Amino acid sequence: MDVFSLFAYIFLFGLRNVIEVCASTLTFPLNDGNKIPAIALGTSLGHLSDGTRVLPVNHSLARAVQWALNAGYKHIDTATLYRVEDEVGLGIRNFLNATRGDRRDIYVTTKLWNDAHEKEDVIPALRKSLQELQLETSTCT
Repeated sequence: MDVFSLFAYIFLFGLRNVIEVCASTLTFPLNDGNKIPAIALGTSLGHLSDGTRVLPVNHSLARAVQWALNAGYKHIDTATLYRVEDEVGLGIRNFLNATRGDRRDIYVTTKLWNDAHEKEDVIPALRKSLQELQLETSTCT
């Protein structure tokens, strides 16, 4: 297990009780009457000092997503810009397969990049994100 994975594991499980309480009580109402958890696992891995985007290695992000869901997170946040939607989707699918959980209990938010804000660009960009995530629906975009 690499250092990042070990740190993520210890951090997420050390906060399990806090996450479960906060994730179930701190919510925002959605227009359809559902409530989305206010606390989400962010999946951006950031940039190096030269501006190069950091990408996951050996499915480390997929494992972090799965561990977060095991720890009680119900909301995962990602974006097209992060270039990790495939890893996020893999982590969600691994969690669901391992726990026989219900996809409807997990909120996934993703964001469109600035080149996809025109009316005719939104649906194709959303479909591309869903394809990368290998999910049928996203909570918000």
